[in-house]
Amino acid sequence: MKKQMNRRQLLLGSGAMAGMASFGGISLMNQVAQASSLYRDDRHFVFCYFPGGWDILLALDPRDPTFFTEANYGETGINLEYGRQSYGIGSELITTDSNGQPLQNGLVFGPAIGSIRDHSDCVAVVNGMSMDTLGHNTGMRFFNTGRAPNGLNANGSSMGTWLAGLLGENNSLPNLVFRKETYNTDWDAWASGIRVASVSDLVSTLQPGDHPLSIEEEQQIDAFLREFESRPVSERSAILRNAASGRRNSQYLLDYDVSSLFDLTSNAPNIVALRDAFNVDPNDLAAGEAQMAATFIALTSGLSRCVSLVPCGGLDTHLDNWRGHGSTLKAGFDLVASLIQQLKGLEYLDTGESWMEHTTILCYSEFSRTPGLNATGGRDHWLTNSCLLAGAGIKPGIYGNSTSYGLNPFQMNLTTGEGDADTGEIVRPQQILRSLMSIAGVEEDISRLRVEPITAMLSD
Repeated sequence: MKKQMNRRQLLLGSGAMAGMASFGGISLMNQVAQASSLYRDDRHFVFCYFPGGWDILLALDPRDPTFFTEANYGETGINLEYGRQSYGIGSELITTDSNGQPLQNGLVFGPAIGSIRDHSDCVAVVNGMSMDTLGHNTGMRFFNTGRAPNGLNANGSSMGTWLAGLLGENNSLPNLVFRKETYNTDWDAWASGIRVASVSDLVSTLQPGDHPLSIEEEQQIDAFLREFESRPVSERSAILRNAASGRRNSQYLLDYDVSSLFDLTSNAPNIVALRDAFNVDPNDLAAGEAQMAATFIALTSGLSRCVSLVPCGGLDTHLDNWRGHGSTLKAGFDLVASLIQQLKGLEYLDTGESWMEHTTILCYSEFSRTPGLNATGGRDHWLTNSCLLAGAGIKPGIYGNSTSYGLNPFQMNLTTGEGDADTGEIVRPQQILRSLMSIAGVEEDISRLRVEPITAMLSD
């Protein structure tokens, strides 16, 4: 187990204040959010995208390797091939944690689940989902928005944009996005994802530009925005509202040197400890390890409400190089487990509760891989999918199931979480997004997904 960071270590010597300021200029949509006592201002969300189409048999939706073999493929329509996976991930189902204790809440994983096995107390898996597509971009955009794309184009705002829009205007970087697409068709610009390719890009984004305004220009802008904000909300244009909010946030980020929080190349004791906690290579600040460390900083320093990132890559394979999927998935899940561990070990705002009790993590991919091998010994695209959720608002366990023959989607009763061909429905990304909205305290279907959440999976 890696050493856990505390808040003092994180902020020590960073030049940033521990408490983040609150800003005015509430958007019209956010007025609706703040008017409801149901909305949870203590919720944070992390979206971990595993690009390329993951193999759910290796991790989230496994089968008994003693029965689902090549010899029995004609009977089952599923060939696990666990034993042929490279890099020694193993060939057994994971039913115990790293200390040999049985997993809690009925969870069972495939051999590529990595250190997630040590967090069965807070993890839920949704199986038997349908993506309705075998295309990388359409699947990714479907899961990102909860809506089927219009052709190849995203149809609506990203999950992170919706949740940041509802909860995050008081954060300086409410919607931080590493190395993935983000969309905004429903909210003011402040809720849009701040998209960066690496932690180095983020540091550059938070630093002053090369051509600062003169003192006179700064004063004129400030005076104009002060006059604008003195008007009734109904008289404030969206463009100027965004400008005022953006200027306040930018000034705060510069005044308190927030960029230094993310300098993962520093030899300051807090940064060295952070690099160790997430195995960060300071020479590769685009890697998943650096993204995960920056995610931890952005959440726990109060900067961000939602963070999206890419823990690993290399899953878009169809030949026999598919056999590296196991080690790639394990590395990605290990990073997610590191974030869970660090959040569990950090107290949330003097509440006696951990940050993990106030953060919900979603791990997903655009689709899965075929249950059988193709002619080259690899796996192709398959529309059946799974996802993993952890943390706040989640009842740990397994929800739904794919078919025992052929790994096909199967109906789930959203109230019980059980497979149910009579009263259930096929789960798709929109039910996942609807569930996240409920975790944020949003009971009405304001995002117009026209589905119900998976209520069996939601805690009080």
